[in-house]
Amino acid sequence: MERAATNWRDASRRRGDTLYLDFGRHGVGMVTLEIEPHGDGSYDAPLRLRLVFGELPAEVAEADLPYRGGLSQSWIQEEMIHLDLLPDRVMLRRRYAFRYLRIDCLAFSGSFRFRNVTADTVSSGNYASVAPPPPGLDVELAAIDRVGIATLHSCMQNVLEDGPKRDRRLWLGDLKLQALVNSVSFRNFALIERCLYLLAAATDDAGLIPGCVFDRTIAARGCDAVDYALLFGPTLLDHLELSGDRSCVEELFDLALHQLELVRRTFGADGRLPQQPQWWVFIDHVNTLNREAAYIATYIYSLRRNAELARRLGRDAIAVELEIEAAEHSRRARNCFYDETSGLVTSGTERQLSFASQIWFTLADILTPEESIRALTGIEVAPDAVRPVSPYLWHYMLEALFACGMNERAWQLIREYWGDMVRYGADTFWEVFVPGEMKFSPYNDYRLNSACHAWSCTPSYFIRRYFR
Repeated sequence: MERAATNWRDASRRRGDTLYLDFGRHGVGMVTLEIEPHGDGSYDAPLRLRLVFGELPAEVAEADLPYRGGLSQSWIQEEMIHLDLLPDRVMLRRRYAFRYLRIDCLAFSGSFRFRNVTADTVSSGNYASVAPPPPGLDVELAAIDRVGIATLHSCMQNVLEDGPKRDRRLWLGDLKLQALVNSVSFRNFALIERCLYLLAAATDDAGLIPGCVFDRTIAARGCDAVDYALLFGPTLLDHLELSGDRSCVEELFDLALHQLELVRRTFGADGRLPQQPQWWVFIDHVNTLNREAAYIATYIYSLRRNAELARRLGRDAIAVELEIEAAEHSRRARNCFYDETSGLVTSGTERQLSFASQIWFTLADILTPEESIRALTGIEVAPDAVRPVSPYLWHYMLEALFACGMNERAWQLIREYWGDMVRYGADTFWEVFVPGEMKFSPYNDYRLNSACHAWSCTPSYFIRRYFR
């Protein structure tokens, strides 16, 4: 990694001094410090340094602000070191995700200087294997593609992590999107299969696939995102289509069907969900979002994708059963949630309007193509509609737009939303992004937001698949 600073090696440092380094681009890896005495070389106490790593400048510039986050403060990338003897060469054991580094000299009795600060970056993605982007891309789309590929590269570790800064674990929802981008870039399908098997191995006593797992410890129970579990079968179908490998898919298909069975048991006689679902339903990082319509549509989407997968595997009887069930649930969902007068999908007893409901009703083929176009167009001008805050749900908006032929609007959205992040200086795409609210955070402290997040990389998939 490159360092942007020019004369920082020569400067003499004392207690109270702060050094800011810009490594030139985002990276994931281990940092090594080389430090030596300066001046007359005398000192009679250890050197105490505080290191703060940041993916964005604000993380290091505002590191002293009070912490108000809802997650553990230990996710803040901070390290304290003591050096008893100089010169010394210290390689930090912990892996960090960063572009910027702040070093505070908290205590020392003499003066010192940095001989060098280096970073050894790590990834299981090999840039040499990535095909070039499609010819004819303009400057804006080429930049978006480059940042998308860099985002996936940083997230490709022992597993496909959601974010190498936070949470540093494998999430099923992120995996589905990462696998798409991997198929048009690094093509490391062995890593995809490793992730699928890790998730399958971590089912609970009922056979539910967890929302996420760590690659070296137990599953992160309490994060059982049931809409993610419903995406296991669709992810297997994608893997079969993208890699051509049947063995992994055939082995895990019954587990995908079991996720449907677990959800099937929770439906009431009228086809609606209980008032208090027994699992967490994610959909997007919006507390005010009513998720009922989007969740039922995700179930129908999973039924249809699993039916298609069953046919690919020669299990036609299962496919027929799933298709019949999908048709029946679609009829009920239309009756419950679709307003033919406005052409929009509502959700819950308050009949809330949201992008999520229109998106998932489109992807689940509950609406006709004409109805989907009307719903997706109408929701963008509905004044009180709940909007996405994460690139995760905006990705599915892109899928919905492309699915019903609204390609021009899809390209416009890529340029507006992901292009805005690039214009703000992103060299990897962010976990959450709300234009005009740069410090928005679902965790009550923006420093916890990941500025390199797996579910954000998918413009590269659309660019490399659909651009002509």
